[in-house]
Amino acid sequence: MQKRIKILDCTLRDGGFQNNFNWKDNFVNEYISLTNKLPLNFIELGYWKQKNKSENKFYNLNLRIVEKYKKKSNKKISVMSDFHYSTKNIYDFPQKKHGIVSLIRVTSRLEDFKDSVKFINQLKDFSKLKISLNIFNFSNYNNNEIVKICNYLKKHCYSDFLYFADTHGNLDFNTNNKKRNVIFKNVAKLKQNIGFHFHDNIGRAFSNYVYCKNNNYHLFDSTILGIGRGGGNLRTEQIISKNYNLISEFINRYKKELYVEENIYCFVTGKLGVSNLYANAAYNKKIDLKKFTFFCKKLNKYEKNNFNLTTFNKIYE
Repeated sequence: MQKRIKILDCTLRDGGFQNNFNWKDNFVNEYISLTNKLPLNFIELGYWKQKNKSENKFYNLNLRIVEKYKKKSNKKISVMSDFHYSTKNIYDFPQKKHGIVSLIRVTSRLEDFKDSVKFINQLKDFSKLKISLNIFNFSNYNNNEIVKICNYLKKHCYSDFLYFADTHGNLDFNTNNKKRNVIFKNVAKLKQNIGFHFHDNIGRAFSNYVYCKNNNYHLFDSTILGIGRGGGNLRTEQIISKNYNLISEFINRYKKELYVEENIYCFVTGKLGVSNLYANAAYNKKIDLKKFTFFCKKLNKYEKNNFNLTTFNKIYE
C-alpha cells in the first residue's frame, strides 16, 4: 500500500537565494497563513545562525526570530544548517525543550561527509530534536561512491531522516536507468526515513517525484511556484491535493516576490551537473552559450560542485 505523501515546503529557505533571504514580514505572514490551510508537514524558515553569505535574518535565524513566526504557524518548523559553513558547536543549536523547532536539517558535501555524520549524531543527542542529514550534489556521485556512502550511513548515521538533494537539477529517474537502479538498490538498505529534494534545471523535478512516489517513497521538499536556486524546485502546487485555489490566489498576489528570471545557463549546468553559481555568473557576464557549455564540460567533479571565480575566469582563456 502506498504511503501518504509528506511535504516539507522550503519556499522561504530555498527561495531565499533569489532575494538574498530578505523576505518582507507581510509576505511571510501571508505565507504562514496560507500554509496553515495546506496539507504540509513542515515549513522551513531558513538557515540557522549563518552569516557567510547573507546578513539578512532568514539566513541567520535564532530562537527569538523563529518563535515570532512559530506563534503564527500550526505547522512543524524546520531550520537548515550548511555543515560546510556553519558553526560546529552543538550548543549553538535549538533544543526540544525550547518547544519551537521540530526539525534540524544538516547539509553535507562529499568532502565533509564523515565529519557531518559524526556531527549530526552529536546534535541529535544534544538537541533531542528530529534530525535530517541532507546529502548535497548527489547526482554527481558515481556508482562506487553511492555504494560506499550508503554502506557508511547504514553503520554510522543515527539521523531520523536522510534527504538526497539533486542540487544541480541533473537527475532523470525515468531515463537514467543504470544509475537510478544503483541509487534505489542501496537507498533501500537504509534504516532512516528517505526523502528527496529535486531541482528543476532540466524540467525533471515533477517526473522524478512521480517515479519516487510510485516506488513508495513519500518524503519530498517543494516550494511555491518552484522558487529556489538555479532552475527552481519541485512545485508545491503540483503535488498537493487540496486548496489549490488558495495557492493560486497567493501566487497572483505575490508574483513579484515569487518571480524567478529565466536563465538558460541553468539548463546547461543542469545537463552537465554543474553548480548553478556558474550559470549565474555566465548570465551576468552574457557569456556565449556555446563557450559556456564547452567550459562546463571541462570541469572536474570538485570544480563542478564548488564555484570558484578563478576557475570561472578561465572561460576567457
